[in-house]
Amino acid sequence: MALKEFRGMTWSHPRGLAPMRALAEQAALPGPLSVPGSRVRWDAQDLAGFESRPIDALAACYDLVVLDHPGLGRARAARALAPLEELFPAAELAAWEAASVGAAYESYRYEGHQWALPVDAAAQVSAHRPDLLADVPATWEEVLALPAEVKMCVPTAGPHTLLTFLGIAAAVDPALEATATQLVPQAVGREALDLLGRLIRRTPPDLLDLDPIEILDRMQTGGIAYSPLVFGYVTYSDATAGGLPPVCFRDAPAHRPGGTPGSVLGGTGLALAARSADDERLLEHVRQAMHGQAQRTVIPAAGGQPSATAAWEDPAVNARWLDFYAATRRTQDAAWRRPRFDGWIAVQSGGSRLIYEGLRRKRDPKDLLDELDVCYRWHRPTGASN
Repeated sequence: MALKEFRGMTWSHPRGLAPMRALAEQAALPGPLSVPGSRVRWDAQDLAGFESRPIDALAACYDLVVLDHPGLGRARAARALAPLEELFPAAELAAWEAASVGAAYESYRYEGHQWALPVDAAAQVSAHRPDLLADVPATWEEVLALPAEVKMCVPTAGPHTLLTFLGIAAAVDPALEATATQLVPQAVGREALDLLGRLIRRTPPDLLDLDPIEILDRMQTGGIAYSPLVFGYVTYSDATAGGLPPVCFRDAPAHRPGGTPGSVLGGTGLALAARSADDERLLEHVRQAMHGQAQRTVIPAAGGQPSATAAWEDPAVNARWLDFYAATRRTQDAAWRRPRFDGWIAVQSGGSRLIYEGLRRKRDPKDLLDELDVCYRWHRPTGASN
């Protein structure tokens, strides 16, 4: 029988592409991760495309799509993805949910359906070069009290000014919840704007307008000592790599001593295009990605960030990656999930421009937050859930 070839789309960073290709190789080998009779050929898009390209456009061309949970609203409206509860037994889905770290699994459940499964878990955390900064501050005030010679920055490119603002807001109020009319309460938003504005004002001009990958690249090569809030990328913490200095990741800052780290949830989910979901062989590739052996061995060894709690708690996995998982677990468990309505991606883009320019021009915080809520309400469909 001819070998069936499926097409998959992921993102081009090694953390996104290498694990999926490693799983595809395992599918052709005998053993518990074998998927007889079919294979997946993986393509990749860059980070900007991953963050903003509509999922329905990808699902029209690809059978499997690695996606970001904030794009689910548009994908649902376009009926681009297959609801997984119609394809997998409830007990199987429940087992995957129980095995997943933090809100990784729940983030792909929207308006009564499970649209994807978490193959990668991530959140905004702190990152530092231990040879340039021995330890990381525990609170935002301690961050801003660091000496001026400590070079640090946070991501502000693309959607990341808004995401950084929301991560700080989640530290100010760990119970942060967007409503139908307001993204962030005024008091919480003012405090977060103040902290972010102070941080941006002390950031060297050449370190503004960077995305997380650019910051971590420069941290290894350009002397940046610290980023208090950046999405974690385990590949920068390889204890076995030579050459470039490693980056250590730790919990994000809290608002007060002993408080909850403030962070926005990231990670990726594996979804099935609705047009392809009737092929049982495709389901086996999804099962393979969620298999315990894939999560604890194949994905971490390839530089991916598994979603399984067992992998996050595995001493061997942590030893390989400078305790990346153990040292950021509190943040991962507490990370704030973004809204997923059809229109949220536009809020991320518009809100980021608004906050970045508003802080640079020292606009009145109340006016800035009011305008952010206008943007939020404009793009949020009436009656939509978050």
